[in-house]
Amino acid sequence: MKRASFISIDDEDVDLILSFALEDEALGVRSLILMRTPKFESLVIEEERGVRVSLEGQETDEEDSMLVRVTLSSKDIEIATMTGIYKVDLSKVGKEELDSVYPFLQKMNFDNKFEISHA
Repeated sequence: MKRASFISIDDEDVDLILSFALEDEALGVRSLILMRTPKFESLVIEEERGVRVSLEGQETDEEDSMLVRVTLSSKDIEIATMTGIYKVDLSKVGKEELDSVYPFLQKMNFDNKFEISHA
């Protein structure tokens, strides 16, 4: 499980972006990014709509990187895609940042493309 130093939320432009700055021994910091572009989703087929997950420095097929489930608690978050699971320790993240994650995930999930559970 990687530890997040902080969380960034961006919903001011076209994209909805939730990113986690993960502590990484080799790189210092590595970004785990959840991104959705609702404005342009009507232009793609149904299977390509939703939240894409990417880990900086890791190559994946776009179809494999689609978010299917998020499990959030006050201590950690589990992010599941079609092919993998990312577990992130949130113990160093501030309460205000943590409190904003669940509502933002709900905003990203306006069409119920993925499951969200909040403990």
